[in-house]
Amino acid sequence: MKKKKIFIFALHVLMITQTYFFLPLIPIYAKEFGITQFLIGQIIFFYNLPSGFTKIYIGFLIDKIGSKNVLILSNIIFIIGVIFYFFPGSFFILCTAQFLTGISRAAFMASTAFYFSEMDAEERGKNLGIRTAGIGMGFFIGPVLGGLASDLWGYYALFIILLISFLLNAFLLKNLPEIKLVGQQKSLKPEKNSSFIEDTKILLKNPEYLIVILSGFTISAIMILTDNYLPLYLNEISLSMRAVGFILSVKGLSQIIFGGIMGSLSDKYGRMVFVYGGVIIPAVSIMLLPFLTNFYLLILFVFLISIGFTVLNPILNALAAETVKPEKRGFSIGIWQSSVSFATTIFALLFGYMYSVLNLKFIFILASSFLLLCLIGVIILRYKFALGRNSKITGSEFL
Repeated sequence: MKKKKIFIFALHVLMITQTYFFLPLIPIYAKEFGITQFLIGQIIFFYNLPSGFTKIYIGFLIDKIGSKNVLILSNIIFIIGVIFYFFPGSFFILCTAQFLTGISRAAFMASTAFYFSEMDAEERGKNLGIRTAGIGMGFFIGPVLGGLASDLWGYYALFIILLISFLLNAFLLKNLPEIKLVGQQKSLKPEKNSSFIEDTKILLKNPEYLIVILSGFTISAIMILTDNYLPLYLNEISLSMRAVGFILSVKGLSQIIFGGIMGSLSDKYGRMVFVYGGVIIPAVSIMLLPFLTNFYLLILFVFLISIGFTVLNPILNALAAETVKPEKRGFSIGIWQSSVSFATTIFALLFGYMYSVLNLKFIFILASSFLLLCLIGVIILRYKFALGRNSKITGSEFL
């Protein structure tokens, strides 16, 4: 089991490093080729567009072809998408590249969340925390290397390096161990008397699950801001690509420091106290960040914003698995991640429009306000509905 954890951790570090080697630089990349602010917003939108549709069925797809094959498929799609980035002059080609890499990353993130969730049910929070730490390593390494490579050799060299690195992906995926699902029969398919729509309705009627979804919306806002509009803001205040890459890498630092222990702490002390902190800290930091220009203060506030993803991602994945029976966990995680992806897509479209008509500062302020509204909604759901129900979660994690 320990060998599996180390192996999948290494895979996370590599693949997230590859993604954030280039992803935060794409808006700046497009801007340098004369693409308008409104169209840059659409390019960001196309990266997030396929995520919701991909993740809805990922639980069933894993059951049908196996989690290992899903990861291999996501890797192949990602390679094809990266090739399109070599032709940046066309808005439509960039959108195609973003769409393909978006599909790939959605499949990768959903399948690995499921993989870690079912690896060891007794340490689900801890395992998902380790996964978050692996993501954090990629967040930390990727932007630093990407900013450095683009400064020294330009964007085309960055994409060539990225393609070469996929040889290592092939080796890791070839040797990736399969996982035996915990607490259920061989198949994850719904019973004959159930359907996709019926199962979804049951989930959405569960107040505890709605808390998970609403909390997940805050992840959407944080990711869109830090992945796309934070680089644009840093570029607007005339920081070099190397400095931009370094500041963005700080996002991963909190996940490296806290990611591995956050799941374990929530297993011990309950989930909800960490959910509250995971929303409040980034909400305040996001509101203040666009008024900062000092390099060191920017580093501090990006670190605080990233705590939101560090705390919420493993805990909400764990809660999504714990709100349902074992045979529904893949479905539950898929639906939760789909809802987050749909919210991310909406934010990408909305922020893209706002970017074309408003100052960047207003985007950050409105995003912060949204996080605080989500927190109010979570508190209302918890105290008015969830605590009145007799369930495993309200008896432990939600207390």
